[in-house]
Amino acid sequence: MPAHGWSASVVVAIAFAAALAGCGGGTDTEKAGNAVESYLAAIAQGEGTTACDLLSPTAQREAVTAARGAGVTATTCEQAVKAMSARLETRDRSLLRLATISDVTIDGDTAEARVEGGDAVTLEKSGDAWKISKLPASF
Repeated sequence: MPAHGWSASVVVAIAFAAALAGCGGGTDTEKAGNAVESYLAAIAQGEGTTACDLLSPTAQREAVTAARGAGVTATTCEQAVKAMSARLETRDRSLLRLATISDVTIDGDTAEARVEGGDAVTLEKSGDAWKISKLPASF
């Protein structure tokens, strides 16, 4: 079992990693944290378009690569998210929906959001929104 007690399917799902473009109002810290939480919820629901819209182009390509590494045939981020989400067990979906952010650090137009009990997700500011820019190596 992977670190933090998460099943392999959750780790791969989070590898699609991570984050919605900043949702709603609030500070950059709130927007970055909300982005990651919302992204994980989209993964749990199999909402490929929503999840991928919240990733930088580089992170979208990384998501496809991660899915292929898990044996999923996908040519787009949306296909990868939907296929990987379909593999999730009910418990894993619940963990993704309930994930919270324990800390967010902002440095100019970059941020790092730490998932409670998990790893950090790197984000970049795009306009007024935050998008995951790089998938964590451990995912």
